Amino acid sequence: MISYDHSYQDLKLALESQANPEYATAMKAYMKGQYEFYGLKSEARRTVQKTYVKEWQSLDSRAFKSLIQQCWSEPQRDWQYIAIDAVRKYLKHMDESYIDFIMSLISEKSWWDTVDLLATNVIGPLLIRYPNGKDDYISAWINSGDMWVERTAIIHQLKYKDQMDADLLSALIDIKKHDKRFFIQKAIGWALRQMGRFDPRAVLDILELHPELSHLAKREAKKYLDVS
Repeated sequence: MISYDHSYQDLKLALESQANPEYATAMKAYMKGQYEFYGLKSEARRTVQKTYVKEWQSLDSRAFKSLIQQCWSEPQRDWQYIAIDAVRKYLKHMDESYIDFIMSLISEKSWWDTVDLLATNVIGPLLIRYPNGKDDYISAWINSGDMWVERTAIIHQLKYKDQMDADLLSALIDIKKHDKRFFIQKAIGWALRQMGRFDPRAVLDILELHPELSHLAKREAKKYLDVS
């Protein structure tokens, strides 16, 4: 029995004691019926989990990964949100092995709510910290055949601000420009929109280079540009 087990069970009891079936039904409907929920709103859930997540920051890497995997295995979506909050706080302790570990979470129980948080708040910073393998990682992800992994490749730079790599984004767009799936085209537009805050000229150049992009992607991309 690993050291976090007692606190984990205490947290489970706390979540169960505050479950709200009415909210849970609404939350499940919002997520297209894909996941169960306890029915705690985000603020209430974070209040319940706060002490436990803080304790988990002292775990060694092996125990922490086991904990996160256990959270990810739970049927209630709340547990995946707790795991993401814990992961974000643990980021300072992460070595390069966490890139593959986090991508394994992105590939499981995948939907925009977990994928986008992990892609932008964890994978993005890890690739800055460990740049040597970045090209290989990104190439593998964009050609993975897993829509959520591909989306991660496209949006991982969202919080890079003026350090976004326009050439890299353009190359990724070139690979996925004919992919009409909503979550891919939305990702392309979102990434371009963020880049447009800091380098509108680069966004205009990319749009000119890739006229095949969907109306959705183009509309998103132009949100902060002075164009029609």
